[in-house]
Amino acid sequence: SVGGIRESQSMLGASGSAAFEMGGAETRFVSMSGSYRLTSGTSLLAQASTGTTSTTGAGIILNSEARTLSWSLGLLHQNAWRTGDKFAFSVAQPMKVTSGSMNIALPTVDMTSGQGGFNLSSISLASGRAETVFEVGYMAPVSKASALRFISAYKQNANNEPGNAKVIGARYQMAF
Repeated sequence: SVGGIRESQSMLGASGSAAFEMGGAETRFVSMSGSYRLTSGTSLLAQASTGTTSTTGAGIILNSEARTLSWSLGLLHQNAWRTGDKFAFSVAQPMKVTSGSMNIALPTVDMTSGQGGFNLSSISLASGRAETVFEVGYMAPVSKASALRFISAYKQNANNEPGNAKVIGARYQMAF
């Protein structure tokens, strides 16, 4: 799929106020996904997305641009132990900024003359680390209208920062 998103006074969900106000952003993206049946109950799933976000300046934040990328690869096995259940394993890198910078105009004062002005600077938005998530999940129907889900995940470089995280969850879902 191909699409676009327009944000008002924010960039990729981040916002500021007063001098740090953003004029808005426009993101254009391309996403591809697919599946390949390996056996009667097992499929390989894949997804990849890339986008470019451009901002309009406001306050000290000037026109800026960022490129993003995400991908996932999964294996889904249906009717693993009983009819209707699903077992899945996936590895993914959630959306991250891979390149780009935010351009800002920082106010300066010449201490000799007292004259004010602006110093143009560029701050990289790209992270040097990529979060990678390894997840195992199981879903079993409890009735025709409800299901129980369990997941366990390990996040390497959680939130694109140094450090890892473990996630364990359970969810009961019922249709009305």
